[in-house]
Amino acid sequence: MAKRRPSGDGMVRKREDGRWEGRIVVGHKENGESIFRYISAKSQKALMKKLHQSIEAYRDVDLSEDSRMPLGEWLDRWLEEYVSPVVRESTLKGYRQYIECYIKPRLGDRPVCKVTAADVQALYREAQKNGRKTEHPEYGYALSGSTVRSLHGVLHQAMDAAVRERLTARNPTEDVTLPKKKTAAKQILNNEQLERFMEEDHPHVYLAPKFAFGAQNYSYLAPYQPTEITLAGLVTNLCVMANAVILQTAFPNAEVIIQSRLCASFDPILHGKALDVMEGMQMKVLR
Repeated sequence: MAKRRPSGDGMVRKREDGRWEGRIVVGHKENGESIFRYISAKSQKALMKKLHQSIEAYRDVDLSEDSRMPLGEWLDRWLEEYVSPVVRESTLKGYRQYIECYIKPRLGDRPVCKVTAADVQALYREAQKNGRKTEHPEYGYALSGSTVRSLHGVLHQAMDAAVRERLTARNPTEDVTLPKKKTAAKQILNNEQLERFMEEDHPHVYLAPKFAFGAQNYSYLAPYQPTEITLAGLVTNLCVMANAVILQTAFPNAEVIIQSRLCASFDPILHGKALDVMEGMQMKVLR
């Protein structure tokens, strides 16, 4: 049996200015009253097409009354309730800087439920083109692609939380195009070059490449009696942390060092949490 549509859902009328207007129910207030989304078009046919598209977009969605709060207000609440309890002060400061410098000036007054992928794309485009506060001698006012991607990481997390809080139907950051990653060309050493590097230049260093998760036995490092073990790589909250724990257990007298600037994660919050956990385990985290 089909689910009954809410009262007032899909109502259509012709306005005095000649345009057609319709509405659908997208949520409910605390007192049970419906929250409507209004749609207009030049003709009844165009309106019906928009209505059907909106009904599909909001299917199984029940927004709360707070969905109309400004994005800037939600971001402040997100930082306070979601981020602040689980990250270090330095990480929180970085998140706040992205929000205050880039997101709020452009989208801060827009209701959370009305932020679209087009809005977010325009934000990233403008930030990449004119995002710097002061002119750089080489890049002018342009932001690097990596900075825009970091900005995206913050906004994506905040909008994910907004979906869970019933403030918006879906995360608009999922439908944007990000700047491509630019990576410097890497020189891969062959066995002969690696041996020369170790023997001639750095006899006190042993490089232990790791290509898999934290299941490898590191007993082969025992003859070297390491006093310092430095880790870098991907992903901070998976491979890096797993291997750090294994190495700390295998070599309790060695200082385990995490090069945080050479680590990264698909999730900025988990990246920060993992660094905090490793630091709490008496590992040295270089930030």
